[in-house]
Amino acid sequence: MGLLSLRPCCVCELAAFFGVSQPTITRHLQKLVEAGLVEAERKGFFQLYHLAPEDEGARRLLDLALEALEERSELQKLRTKLQNLEAGPPFLKEGPSRSQKISKLSQADSLKEV
Repeated sequence: MGLLSLRPCCVCELAAFFGVSQPTITRHLQKLVEAGLVEAERKGFFQLYHLAPEDEGARRLLDLALEALEERSELQKLRTKLQNLEAGPPFLKEGPSRSQKISKLSQADSLKEV
């Protein structure tokens, strides 16, 4: 859950991260989908999973779990390990998109004019 709080992840990333098979990860993710905690979205060849609590009870449960990870500094460790992971789709690892870069340049130019 901590990984999915950082960004959407595909099965291959989660399998590499935890060192287990993709079918095992898929079964666990399916249980989280059925519990109303996670949603899946297809993007090209990849099935991306992200946190999406379907009701207030699920949201509270996720908040408690993520707070516990934050208190133990686990989220930063997960973030670092996820950034260094070599598995997964390249579009999840890229820096800012071209449109984001252009937007930042436009903002910088407008600040120069002021």
